[in-house]
Amino acid sequence: MFRDSVIKETLIPVDARPVFAYSFPPGAEMDSGNFARAVSSAQLTKQSRAIDKLWMDPPPHARHFFNAGRGEGHGIDSLLYLEEGHKKRCLVPFPQHPNQHYLFLPKPLFQTLLQFQTKPTTTKAERKQERKKERKKATMTITIHHLGISQSERILFLCEELALEYNLVHHIRDPLTSPQSLKSLEGNSTGKAPFIVDDGVSPTVTLSESAAICEYIIETYGSGKLSKKKGEVGFVEYTYWFNYIAGTLQPAMSTAMMVGISGLPQDNFLVGISKSSVKGMLELVDKRLGESKWFAGEEFTAADVMAMYSLSTGRYWSGVRVEGYANILRWLGDVAARPAYQRAMGKGDPEMRCLVDGWQPEKSLLALGGVKSDVWKKNT
Repeated sequence: MFRDSVIKETLIPVDARPVFAYSFPPGAEMDSGNFARAVSSAQLTKQSRAIDKLWMDPPPHARHFFNAGRGEGHGIDSLLYLEEGHKKRCLVPFPQHPNQHYLFLPKPLFQTLLQFQTKPTTTKAERKQERKKERKKATMTITIHHLGISQSERILFLCEELALEYNLVHHIRDPLTSPQSLKSLEGNSTGKAPFIVDDGVSPTVTLSESAAICEYIIETYGSGKLSKKKGEVGFVEYTYWFNYIAGTLQPAMSTAMMVGISGLPQDNFLVGISKSSVKGMLELVDKRLGESKWFAGEEFTAADVMAMYSLSTGRYWSGVRVEGYANILRWLGDVAARPAYQRAMGKGDPEMRCLVDGWQPEKSLLALGGVKSDVWKKNT
């Protein structure tokens, strides 16, 4: 056994795959023949299939043959260059094997081993950027507080599109308004949903309002994906429709919801104004979706994420109908077919029948007393 004091320097970590090695008792050496068999075996298992034990004509002192990169708990963190007198060797630590600590490779064989590693096909800058993304993803600590049948589905949809990890906390309506579980959250006394908590930054960020949350996540964790930057094709359209949906369309839908349960006669001025306003907006949206596949053009963006609730699930509350708007119905079908949307709805509202076509209940959930009614459930 060699003492720690003889370790002179640390070589670069082994990042490439596949990396295979025999595990020997302390002090044992691998000869060139055995090493050649190990390399040959490595070539046969290049698809990085996890191998715990492989007995291929091993020498008497060999114990196991490990996939050093992917074997269960046998990963090599780094290679240490070791000198003992005039002999130069490479030390490979196996920290989780107290009785089989090291594999000693003479320097020429170590160099041969490096030659058999998979060579990177990307540039150094690309690998650096990829590692940065992986670290950011690994530290993703956003918690989404989701209220059933609400605008918070937008945030689940967005995160699924961006392939971001998140913690999901469900809240159930009481039966129309926000439950105490939402109102008791620090920074959310009004019970807003969606509501997120990001404790991966300092100070911790708490945020409500779906448009604000979308922009925060896209810029902080999404590397700008699903948005358009100045100078990009669709930038003006994206900016307009993202804000139109949040600031004009959704408020009009909310107004229609309140007018719908007001009991006012159909010839009332306020009823007429609300209906006319919603009709004009739906015609504008339908026209836009007749001109392009998505709101910002030919690419799906966060403007579509924002609009999906207003034109689908939101109809459970507003009572607004979309029959007769062929382009809106086409768009609803296209969004509903996206795997990210299906995953988001499966996680957020698995019992809900998604309004992705022209069907909807005769009365709004507000008129029916909220989620106590079962008209929003599948197969009812």
